[in-house]
Amino acid sequence: MTDAHYHRDGYATFLALRDREFRFYGVHPWEAARAERAPYQGDECVAELRAALEADEHAGVGEIGLDRLKVKTIPSEQRAVFAAQLEIAAEFRRPVVLHGAKCWGEVVAACRPYAGRIPAFLFHGFSRSGGLLPDITALNGFVGVGAALLNDHAVNYRALVKEIPLERLLVETDADYGRDEDWAATSAAPPAPWPQRERSRLSRPNDWAATSAAPPAPWPQRERSRLSRPNDWAATSAAPPAAGAVALVATVLRKLAELRGMAPDELEAALDANAVRFVEALA
Repeated sequence: MTDAHYHRDGYATFLALRDREFRFYGVHPWEAARAERAPYQGDECVAELRAALEADEHAGVGEIGLDRLKVKTIPSEQRAVFAAQLEIAAEFRRPVVLHGAKCWGEVVAACRPYAGRIPAFLFHGFSRSGGLLPDITALNGFVGVGAALLNDHAVNYRALVKEIPLERLLVETDADYGRDEDWAATSAAPPAPWPQRERSRLSRPNDWAATSAAPPAPWPQRERSRLSRPNDWAATSAAPPAAGAVALVATVLRKLAELRGMAPDELEAALDANAVRFVEALA
């Protein structure tokens, strides 16, 4: 089973494929425009990324891109850092994980000149209309489908994931992992060598609206709750995840299989094959 996109230590980005973990280095767009984060600007950003890729031939580039979620106008620093990182990814021929909240059209346009120069792209959290799917395919792009699929109100998103070509699909948690003890008292061992904390965004009330499972109780006050802690699931109708993110990936995969009219095992095999193609340049 593949988790195509998750984090450790904040913005560190990883992909877990079966028993392997691939690291992706890059400056997230939320960080790129912060004046106080001067080391992440311009030439220094490129130098740091180049050094990281030289040191790790199995690493990709990401999560990078543009973001209009927090601002109406994309800052020039954000665009410059994104462009610089695309150049370095092309130079090293490494796959890229993309972020494009509320500006996927601009992200796709920025990536078009790199078709054939960057081996593959993962469109993390893609939620635009299907009109961009031909462009994504032309870029050897893959689309990460996440836990938003579990929200019964996400009618448009569910329609979109049925449009995505099977050979372009991946499943992701966008979770944050950490300590071994967060896996204690579960029915399954944590995946090795994955990091082992899940702080899932399923603790947000909107993500639980109209789903078949009650939110964790007592309600977490933080933005990300460790759903793998049994106490967080006390007195709910749902059992704790068998093993953190593994359970979340499996839940999303089952829902995706249902929506696409496929057997879960058949879909899982297809997604694993897609992940192999995405990281092929890193193997």
